Amino acid sequence: MEQVEARVAPYAGRDGAFRLLALLAVAVFAGHVGIGLVLESLRIDPGVTTYAASALALTALLFVVLYNGLFKDIEGRNQLLTDNASQLRAAHDWLEQRIEARTYEMQETNQALERTIVRLSSRQREMAVLGEMGNLFQACRTVEEACDVARDQLRRLFPKLSGALYLMSPCCKELDRVAQWGEADGLPHDFRPDDCWALRRGKPHEVGGEQLAVACHHVDAAKAPWHLCLPMTAQGEALGLLYLQSAQRPAEAAAGEDRDEDDRAGFYAAVADSVALAFANLRLRETLQHQALRDPLTGLFNRRYLIETLERELHRAERSEQPLSMVMLDIDHFKAFNDTYGHGAGDAMLEAVGSLLRARTRVGDIACRYGGEEFAIVLPGAPADITLRRVDALRKEIQSLTVQYRGNPLSQITVSAGVSVYPIHGPDQELLIHAADQALYAAKQKGRNRSILAPEPKSEAHAAPVALVRENGEVVVED
Repeated sequence: MEQVEARVAPYAGRDGAFRLLALLAVAVFAGHVGIGLVLESLRIDPGVTTYAASALALTALLFVVLYNGLFKDIEGRNQLLTDNASQLRAAHDWLEQRIEARTYEMQETNQALERTIVRLSSRQREMAVLGEMGNLFQACRTVEEACDVARDQLRRLFPKLSGALYLMSPCCKELDRVAQWGEADGLPHDFRPDDCWALRRGKPHEVGGEQLAVACHHVDAAKAPWHLCLPMTAQGEALGLLYLQSAQRPAEAAAGEDRDEDDRAGFYAAVADSVALAFANLRLRETLQHQALRDPLTGLFNRRYLIETLERELHRAERSEQPLSMVMLDIDHFKAFNDTYGHGAGDAMLEAVGSLLRARTRVGDIACRYGGEEFAIVLPGAPADITLRRVDALRKEIQSLTVQYRGNPLSQITVSAGVSVYPIHGPDQELLIHAADQALYAAKQKGRNRSILAPEPKSEAHAAPVALVRENGEVVVED
């Protein structure tokens, strides 16, 4: 179109009209002269010649004008249309390419969004399990309960993995398997800390992953081509080991398959830290409870625990209509012994007596250090005669003890004991303890190294109660 306008532009407007008329006049004149000369040479009539020449000149001029003005314009417009069509095709192709590229980008974005939703859902599930595991750990009262919780929750966190939980023994010489899940039957029940590279190095040890690593001595690498040992530490102390294994590659086996290497390692470490913290808190709680309820020297329960427990046992005895015996036991001449040999020797004697009482009392019995050199024993379900026989056996065993202090044997230990029985000597702990204490005082008065059953309380029907006394194993009845 621009080419056509360029050709027509010289003939546009008033100047263009004059220019066109001048061109027409020149053409007519040239045609008239040329045709006249031709006709004259042919001896044709000059009038006819003039007319014919003018007609031919006008016809030629009209053809030139029509060709330049109409046909050229049509040709230019066709060319313009062709060019526009080419541009439209190019624009259409470019637009299709852009649409295809944007469609591919949107598909990738949609897939990435779907993966993100799956990851977030997986993270939400994992955080819910971790939160529930933490709440269950806080509600646990014993290590055994915590081990059961750890096994069940770790199975939920790692459904495609097998594993086990090991805790360090009190002596720190070996790790004991306390829980396991999945296909982990071939794992050892215990092993030494030096057998595990993770415990040696103090950081996770992975075998079969991206990094080449030697297998731990406690693992059968043929059964676990991929395994991971995670040390559990709290406050710088090694508490145990979280062990994971699988026969597949870690990316295929791990919970949360969309995790990269660093993300998986961080997740495993976070789980191990959570479990370690739970067991550390539980052990601390048990230690505090032990310190609150146990005598640190003898390892027996303390007086506070006796008062709390005796009330509960009396209610149980009342419901079951069973007897309950109360024994108060005291070391003879302990003050003189302590003054002679020193407090260290006295502590050694108390520790020896406490150790024997712990070893000789039944599971349901309660042995306590009541205070100083005095001990108390509660025997649920034991009548008076059985209690007296057991107390006599304890007294004789204590008498046969040989206590060493600074490499030298100490003198022989003897004890005196007083016994009271529910419900004969009272319905509550205050009366039972008082009766047993009075019987102990009577045993001291009668020469020590003996056990006495407290007399029955006086009543209108019984003016003179009978007391059963054991002196060196002999039964004596007093009025």
